[in-house]
Amino acid sequence: MTALTTPPPLLEAHGLSKVYGGFAAVGGVDLSVRAATVHALIGPNGAGKTTLFRLLTGEVRPTAGRVLLDGTDIGGRRPHVIARRGMTQTFQITSLFRQLTPLESVQLAMLATAGHAGRLWGRAATAHRDDALGLLDRVGLADFALAQSGALSHGDQRALEIALALATRPRLLLMDEPTAGMSPPETERVVQLVSGLVHAEGLTVVLSEHDVDVVFGVSDTVTVLHQGRVIASGSPAAVRADHRVATVYLGEGG
Repeated sequence: MTALTTPPPLLEAHGLSKVYGGFAAVGGVDLSVRAATVHALIGPNGAGKTTLFRLLTGEVRPTAGRVLLDGTDIGGRRPHVIARRGMTQTFQITSLFRQLTPLESVQLAMLATAGHAGRLWGRAATAHRDDALGLLDRVGLADFALAQSGALSHGDQRALEIALALATRPRLLLMDEPTAGMSPPETERVVQLVSGLVHAEGLTVVLSEHDVDVVFGVSDTVTVLHQGRVIASGSPAAVRADHRVATVYLGEGG
């Protein structure tokens, strides 16, 4: 009888550190992210989450340590190189082409992924139109395909940003505070969207999020940072029960 083997993680960090002068913003972080799961990074302000994201995406070069994407060392490589290998990111502050329609925006992202961004304006009416409309439908924006992106609600702009990230056909999506500034209905919509992308389509998501209800509701694994180091990592239930997390992050206990 053949023993079942656990597939290797899609994303790994080993001893990842970033030191500014004498300050360790990230100090020796180990991380293991399984494919087709939601892995949340949480921690109080200043815990090192943003720096860790920047190390993973290549925006910041590590002082020490390694980052592996599907077994390949990507530590210190440029963001566009990492993106071509299948990792992309959405940001806390939404950045869109506000004068374009969602359809045009997604078409542009698809053309850029194919290496034809300079040809958008001559082909905007037809280039990747059906694929772009299908992607907008997946994120709930089919009815707003021809609206002006800058006129969309905050929640719809967030959904469009997710669509733009998906247009690059990533295997791994990093999401920085995806529900920031959202109303409860908008937050629930993003939670459902992320869950659907992971469980129905096999996307892997790493998210940094302050809303603990979102984190514990959508995540398969939660990693907690404090002062640049991992203090707990595991299932949502295990992390909730960890007294160190209750003390430094959830504000419970002493």
